[in-house]
Amino acid sequence: VYVAAEKEIIERLRKTSEVQILPRGLVLGPEAALLNEGLSNRLNCYALLVPVNQQIPSPDGASAIIHELNKIYGLTIDTSKLMEDAQKIREKLMELNQKTQQQHGQMVEMNKSEPSQNIYL
Repeated sequence: VYVAAEKEIIERLRKTSEVQILPRGLVLGPEAALLNEGLSNRLNCYALLVPVNQQIPSPDGASAIIHELNKIYGLTIDTSKLMEDAQKIREKLMELNQKTQQQHGQMVEMNKSEPSQNIYL
């Protein structure tokens, strides 16, 4: 989990959690707008961020952020449901990958047994 904030806030957060300083990168979306507004108005704000694939839900990323918030604020928010959802997504992705590999293998075999028909556009 990465943190984007002013140096003093980062130092304070790192005393109670394992957040890392955000490396160079681009923060997008509502997080960026809120962080910009807070920093522009000299509010003590920060954003906790995790790297994500924009096309795949990331309940494990949300769980990691909640885990750090639990440490920072002494909370006990349960993330087990998020982790179950993350596992289901990983299983579905693996299943999809296997199906894709099977179909690719079938296409390769079909091309070996049948003469190639070129298609031109």
